[in-house]
Amino acid sequence: MGNKILICGTSTIHTYNYYELIRDSFSEAVIVSDKINPNYQAIQPEVFNFSLRNPMIIWQSIRKIKRFILLFKPDIIHIQQLGTHAWLLLHAAKRLNIPVIATAWGSDVLINPEKSYWHKKMLFYILNHATAFTADSLFVAARMKQIAKKDISVLVANFGINTLPMDLEKENIVYSNRAHKPLYRIDKVVKAFARFSRNNAASDWKLVIAGEGEETKALHNLAQKEGVADRIEFAGWIGKEKNSEYYHRSKIFVSIPESDATSISLLEAMDAGCIPVVSNLPANTEWVLNGINGLVVSNLSDDILSESLKLDAERAVKINQELIKTKGSREANHALFAGLYHQILTKA
Repeated sequence: MGNKILICGTSTIHTYNYYELIRDSFSEAVIVSDKINPNYQAIQPEVFNFSLRNPMIIWQSIRKIKRFILLFKPDIIHIQQLGTHAWLLLHAAKRLNIPVIATAWGSDVLINPEKSYWHKKMLFYILNHATAFTADSLFVAARMKQIAKKDISVLVANFGINTLPMDLEKENIVYSNRAHKPLYRIDKVVKAFARFSRNNAASDWKLVIAGEGEETKALHNLAQKEGVADRIEFAGWIGKEKNSEYYHRSKIFVSIPESDATSISLLEAMDAGCIPVVSNLPANTEWVLNGINGLVVSNLSDDILSESLKLDAERAVKINQELIKTKGSREANHALFAGLYHQILTKA
């Protein structure tokens, strides 16, 4: 495809992951972001101020973004996550006759609109001015239509996962790698493991907690309080290879946030043969059927880890790996996004 694409998103791993997914489909691909991500030195974005706090800065940012769009001359613009940057870019691209795709990530649709009247109005504007839309789950897509107050067409696709095959034996490991923030309830994971340990006192299971965040210190203290500090490994921030190693060594993967869209970490764990234990959220139940290929939990006071061991692990792994191959792989999702681009560009 000899076209140019401009990707607009905040400086997070997900923006860069999407860039890596589709850049080979275009002759040129550029990222517009709020800052440079030090973990991606080889990819230098065009940096703009995405803040809406100062009216003077808002209009300066819109003019600067518009100037760059006119200079780069993209054939298509793709916004990742529906936040202030999406609002700014849509204003900058107004009347330029360039198709704009807007992709929701989850919290931008499920949580942010409830924060204030302004958040909801901003999202309403985005959903009524972009050309096309995508989301990583049917639930998020349905919520987008509800907020837009019209039946917009939303492609359901995710960014896909990079599989890193590893010939490792499964061990008695429970793995958690979500951020240490209240939303992800890692404290409940620690308590679930403590409950599991008390009910399986003679077992050699351990809990590995990767990642860091504002609650990391409190989680260490909680592990001490629950008497399981010697059976919990806090791995901190880890790279892709080490993360993949933990997936392949672990028998159980736990992800129990209060709100979520399709989680890439869940898909990676399923592909690596972990039994997923997930919170009862619509996006999770699009991937996990309770008691069949994982455990969907509502009562976090139950011994959810012991319950997960009652599943037919061999059958669950087989189902999960087939799901990832057909719906969660980079190849499958690249084809979906490429199809959307082709459809839009042939109409332009």
